Amino acid sequence: MKMKHKVRFAGYIQCQTCAPNQCPKSDFDANLVVSPDKTCYDSGDPVTLSCSGVIGGPTSNTCGTQGWILPTATCEVFTCDRPNPIGEGLSVSPDKNSYDARETVTYSCNEGYILFGADQATCDSQDTWNPSTVPLCSASCDVPDVSNGDITTTGPFSHGETAVVNCDEGYTLNGTSAWTITCQDGAWDPVPECYGFCYLPDIPNSDAEAGKQVTHGTQTSVQCETGYSYEQETTFDVNCNNGTFEGDLPDECHQDCEEPVPPSEGSVTGGNRHGETISYECDEGYILNGTDSATCINGFWSDDVPTCYHGFGTGTGVDKGAAVSLGPSKWYLSTEVRLDSAAVRPVKIARPVKIVRSVKIVRSVKIVRPVKIVRPVNIVSPVITASSKMAAAMFEGAAAAVGTARLAAVGTKW
Repeated sequence: MKMKHKVRFAGYIQCQTCAPNQCPKSDFDANLVVSPDKTCYDSGDPVTLSCSGVIGGPTSNTCGTQGWILPTATCEVFTCDRPNPIGEGLSVSPDKNSYDARETVTYSCNEGYILFGADQATCDSQDTWNPSTVPLCSASCDVPDVSNGDITTTGPFSHGETAVVNCDEGYTLNGTSAWTITCQDGAWDPVPECYGFCYLPDIPNSDAEAGKQVTHGTQTSVQCETGYSYEQETTFDVNCNNGTFEGDLPDECHQDCEEPVPPSEGSVTGGNRHGETISYECDEGYILNGTDSATCINGFWSDDVPTCYHGFGTGTGVDKGAAVSLGPSKWYLSTEVRLDSAAVRPVKIARPVKIVRSVKIVRSVKIVRPVKIVRPVNIVSPVITASSKMAAAMFEGAAAAVGTARLAAVGTKW
């Protein structure tokens, strides 16, 4: 008895009759391509199966005495359009406009980009990809260049990945030893710089701690000890900038001097710190004997305190440019008289001296010993030269001259 099988042809069913020991082609999915192509297959006949879509089941089979030995396959036929959207740097392979059922595509990124998402997708049903989300390509970040430091991991780094920056020994990241940075679409957020520490030097006579570490961007202060200074200052504020102090630091704090003492019958002005200079002045009617200034040098004044002498009102001294009275009569010197402040002893005149003409002294006079004139001297018109030496004085009957007078009055006439 022959078996009847239904065969589908273009929308209608046609009955197909095969012998009992035969296998009908109609047992397979109509979308399958069966080779060899026959209506009925005898026992032992093999077939191969193919599909323009996706085969569900074995791709070959054999006719047995009771029908097909293996389960019959199916054929799914549908298509998918090209995955969209394809972003910057993303490539798809194979790249075409339409894909068959169950066809798989592979995604990849161009050089310099990193893939975020699945690298494959399959046409799972009509116009449906699995997974449905198309991946993205983001620019990668290379290993950052860190001045005086490095990072803990190696690259390349993809979008959103982080790296930890560590500074070399002796450097810091504004007070912290590590810093995390993030790769943002091919670029790092600002890469920090490792800055060098500053170290205080040894500064004698100050509170500076030699070798003290100061962090970049911070300020420190150095104070001279009490009674010491540098360039008339005692406090020094400096800022650390990448291993270098900005501002003045002393190499040493110098000892200041004692408070200056004014001369008797005089005054003194000026400070007593190292390097400062003071000035001496005598009161009105007094002449300065000694230096008129002194400088403080590391705790010591450069000169002694001078003295002030009273002017020659009656033979004990001579005021600058003043008229003098010697004994009972008045004798006048030129108002242009200038006597050296270094005159260390007064002139003692035992008897009156008559000065016929006025004397104009244009340079200083230094009298180192008293001169005693025992008899009147009539000076007619001598010429006095610089550093002239009075070896003797002419007297009527006897002469006695002791000491030396240094007169700097070149070409002056009496």
